[in-house]
Amino acid sequence: MTDITLTDFTRAHLPAFAVLANDFEVTKTLSSKPFPFDLCDAEAFYDKITKGIEAGTGGSRAVMVDGVLAGEMGRFYNEEGELEIGYMIGRPFWGRGIASRALALNIALIIEEYEPDKIVAKVMLENPASAKVLINNGFVASADADEVCPSAARGGEVMPARKYTLTL
Repeated sequence: MTDITLTDFTRAHLPAFAVLANDFEVTKTLSSKPFPFDLCDAEAFYDKITKGIEAGTGGSRAVMVDGVLAGEMGRFYNEEGELEIGYMIGRPFWGRGIASRALALNIALIIEEYEPDKIVAKVMLENPASAKVLINNGFVASADADEVCPSAARGGEVMPARKYTLTL
């Protein structure tokens, strides 16, 4: 079985992270990752998550698969003050259940760290695989499909999305 772990995101992860995120198929359904994505973007991402960790407002963990960086699992407080998650798994790791297993690990760490009543996520409607990852981990889709989410890879174009909630 594949060994999946979450570790602190470090500067050592940045070159591999830049390669994984420099894929339009990966970033097109993410709100915060531009395309193209290079080492400077990875540095900016690292600085943002480091500040969030220091301030207690969020952060990100590296998803490691058999010792290799496969993506990241983030958490942050959104504009409504809700604890929200976001994640990115590189294309070489798609279709193997890695995102679902990594999200389960991330949820356990979030519960331990933040003790939230709920965790939310937004998924662009064109990304049913990500919705399935959430559902596999107990999230429930809102009945209201009028959510939107910007796509940084598309220059901030606003895309239809759905909100998912895990009530704890």
